[in-house]
Amino acid sequence: MDLKRGIYFLFCAMTSFYCIAQTDTDSLVSKSYDELFDLYNQKKDSNRTKLFAKAYLKKARKDIDTGKILTGFHLNALLYKNEKRLQYFDSILNITEYYQNDTYPTTIYIYKGDFFYEKRDFKKALDLYLKARSSAEKTQNPFFLYESNFSIGMLRDRTNDFAEALQIHKKNFSLVKNNLNKFPKHYYTGSIYALANAYNNVRKLDSADYYNNLGLKQALDSDNPYDINLFYLNDGTTQYYLNNYGSAIKSLTKATEYFNKINHRPNLSEGLYFLGKSQLKTNEIEKAVFNFKKIDTIFQKTNDLLPRIRDSYELLIEYYKKSKDLNQQLNYLNRLIKLDSIITSNELYISKNLVRKYDIPNIVAEKEAVIEALESNNTFSKKIIITTIVILLVTLVLLYIQSYKKKVYKERFEAIIKDQKPNVKKPEVTPTKSNIEEEVTKKKELNIPQDIIDRILESLNSFEEENQFLDSQVNIQEMAKKFKTNTNYLSKVINHYKKQNFATYINFLRTDYIISELQTNRTLRNYTISALAREIGFKSSESFSKSFYKRTGIYPSYFISNLEKTNTQKTENEEVQTLNS
Repeated sequence: MDLKRGIYFLFCAMTSFYCIAQTDTDSLVSKSYDELFDLYNQKKDSNRTKLFAKAYLKKARKDIDTGKILTGFHLNALLYKNEKRLQYFDSILNITEYYQNDTYPTTIYIYKGDFFYEKRDFKKALDLYLKARSSAEKTQNPFFLYESNFSIGMLRDRTNDFAEALQIHKKNFSLVKNNLNKFPKHYYTGSIYALANAYNNVRKLDSADYYNNLGLKQALDSDNPYDINLFYLNDGTTQYYLNNYGSAIKSLTKATEYFNKINHRPNLSEGLYFLGKSQLKTNEIEKAVFNFKKIDTIFQKTNDLLPRIRDSYELLIEYYKKSKDLNQQLNYLNRLIKLDSIITSNELYISKNLVRKYDIPNIVAEKEAVIEALESNNTFSKKIIITTIVILLVTLVLLYIQSYKKKVYKERFEAIIKDQKPNVKKPEVTPTKSNIEEEVTKKKELNIPQDIIDRILESLNSFEEENQFLDSQVNIQEMAKKFKTNTNYLSKVINHYKKQNFATYINFLRTDYIISELQTNRTLRNYTISALAREIGFKSSESFSKSFYKRTGIYPSYFISNLEKTNTQKTENEEVQTLNS
């Protein structure tokens, strides 16, 4: 057959297929919506399934039925995993700008969020989940309230925003528990899992253990192997944190075997991580290293790991450093740099400014030392060295800004912890003739009798000692009335003696108070930023955050997160010492 005849026959075949498909679609339009929906759900043949979806949409457009048109777009979208799915979803969103119901556009925001989550574009995913929750709150649809909050909570878990995630999962659990007759059984099991996982993350281990046992019982009753092994994974994590390493290894071994069997890589990598950490504690170092290397294999295939798992690379680096295996040490240094570049490329992670043992300067310094040693031993080719340097330079460009910010924020955090207050009171200056005269001049400029100044200062001292500034209704008029003076005198005294205007004076007192309380009261660290703001008298979380930043140079979320991480860092240092022993 020559080329022209071949092209001719191919054209005829394609034309014939199109005509048959068009004819089938036209004939299917005569069926009812229920019939088309049932045929679509059989999914025996993918091409036929697409015909049913197209016929449903064509019939809906012919009938000018907006609700059915939305369903038609939805059925077509679910047949694709690529960008075409988004095109159908966007068609639905265009319609629901003017036509909304209990289902749309909420469900589409959730589906689109899931699409971007799978692509590891967490910023877009979070924006869509937030839109879904806002839409669900308007319609009070309990299913979509649960789904949107669950997704937001899991994203918060992933980005180490554990306190916020816990509050979300608590609300979700209560929503399902109080409406068990409205939700399918697996919703209840899922809400228990999320809550148990959240309690693990904030180290409330008694609560985590309680919900693990409750969830495992539910999963066993349902005979659902996936859910059963999720709770084995959760339980293994809880037992690790409780220092019950034998129990942890037992539960985690079951979970990892199952997730390896079904090729669920995210859960498998998390299970291997805690299994390896437990084995380190029982001095099964070779087994731990084997499991950490399995995690690296997963990362090579997926280019994705939970940020909390990154220290498995640090432990591998320490292991091969001790073994004097320079090739492997450099190998895992490169992998750590690659993982960090992926993590920090996401805006959500950059904003958290994670405090790490292996920050960028340390990785760079160690990498250069390893390369130098390899060069002296002639074990690596020039090509590999050049490639490594290029990767290093690209990484440095990407991470320079974050590294600088992290350093500044860390210094500010440590200054607060060290001094208890962000601004340390300066030592008193020995009185001299010149500064005494200057003070007298300033007092004259106040134009207030000295006895009134003394009375106002005494009242201010009582006001501060009794924490009266925590009252959200505090204002200068009421304070002046209480101090038996006028607002003009009170304002001048605060400006002169406190070196601040009235609003800043009140806000800084509240900020200093909460800084002190957060360091001693762990319960407060589980509050949301909004709840903390209300607790100390601020009208909104925004005004609290601005005041906190103005006072300290960091945001309250960063301060709270690093208070928790201080304890976690101690545990990680102990594990590194185990490898070095």
